[in-house]
Amino acid sequence: ASRARAVTVSEVTLVPGADALLAPACVLCRREAAGARLCEDCLALLVPNGNACARCAEPLPQPTPLCGKCSRHPPAFDAAWAGFQYLAPLDQLVQRLKFGDALAVGRALLPHWLSALRTAREASGDPLPAALIPVPLHPSRLRQRGYNQALELARDLGRDLAIPVMPALTRARA
Repeated sequence: ASRARAVTVSEVTLVPGADALLAPACVLCRREAAGARLCEDCLALLVPNGNACARCAEPLPQPTPLCGKCSRHPPAFDAAWAGFQYLAPLDQLVQRLKFGDALAVGRALLPHWLSALRTAREASGDPLPAALIPVPLHPSRLRQRGYNQALELARDLGRDLAIPVMPALTRARA
């Protein structure tokens, strides 16, 4: 009989079939997450980005189509979207995703980003983008981290939304 081999990734030990034996732990508080990777208590800490600039996604105190900065100097892109404000604990999760070798964090946030995106698109009537273009890492950063978190998230989002991912950009500076 063959034995299942444990694989250690960062702080988590993955054993094939372990999810059937153990409830998944929340990526933030490490408590049982009832079939998710982000428990309800920690999910409630994420602040939705409700009133935001349609161009840059900067949070705004009241509904306004564009922030003052985008009205005066429009950026080179048409639109941006952020499901949640970049506040604690999201900022900590993003830092772990980028620098802590923790792709599980992105996968834990993915269903919540998808839900927020679908809700926002339904409310606005705006279509989904034609493609996702992840921001590349400089080759030296890619060697350090071993993966590009933006590309990995874009692949997951693209698969779930049926949108092509086009890694078309090149990073000139680190």
